[in-house]
This record gives sequence, structure tokens and C-alpha cells, in this order.
Amino acid sequence: ALLAGGRHVRRHSLGIRLADRELAAVLVRGAALLDAPAMLRPGAGCFVVSVANGPDRERILDRAALAPAPAPAA
Repeated sequence: ALLAGGRHVRRHSLGIRLADRELAAVLVRGAALLDAPAMLRPGAGCFVVSVANGPDRERILDRAALAPAPAPAA
């Protein structure tokens, strides 16, 4: 979801901007199933699904971090 929707990072939350309200609701429900409370709010021409700053946000960012690219074979 972070790759498809584009991250919307603020100091107090992590969010994803989406144009489709139903998809945003699916992300909120998915977050609830993962015990990461998320909030859905309207944005400028879109919807923003966000997770408040804290351990849930840190866990999501840690899992979404890209690993370094493997070194090319010699």
C-alpha cells in the first residue's frame, strides 16, 4: 500500500493518499486486523489513511524499508 498509494509522512503520523474511498476503508480494516489502529479522513481531492506516531507507525516503517541492493556478481 505504501508503494502504490505513496507515503504521506508527517511528524505526528504516517499516511497514504487514495482517491478511492472503498480502498481506503479496506486499508483501515486491514490495519485493524494487524492491531495498528488507522484513521480515515478526507484530504484535498483524496482520502488519507493514517497511523498515529508511536510503535505501530515505527513497526510499519521498519517493515516497509527497502533492504540494500545485493552486490553485483563478479
